[in-house]
Amino acid sequence: MKLKLVRGRSFSLVDYKNKKTKVFCKAGDIIDVPMHEAEYLLGTGLFTADLDEPVYDEEEEAVREACEEANRAFQKYRQEALKG
Repeated sequence: MKLKLVRGRSFSLVDYKNKKTKVFCKAGDIIDVPMHEAEYLLGTGLFTADLDEPVYDEEEEAVREACEEANRAFQKYRQEALKG
């Protein structure tokens, strides 16, 4: 099954074809793994089966969360101002 690394900068795992080597993948790389390994890797939240999914960007996510928090604070301020 093909999976794409979308969270985290890199990941390494033992190659299922040649047990003596490791497979290193970077964010955005697509790897081919057996189904039993795919289930585990999907469960970690680091990989996705949707090969079109964009790579998660921690910095972008932090900015988005800060904007949402500022918006909630402003909405609360606006509600208080309308009450008083």
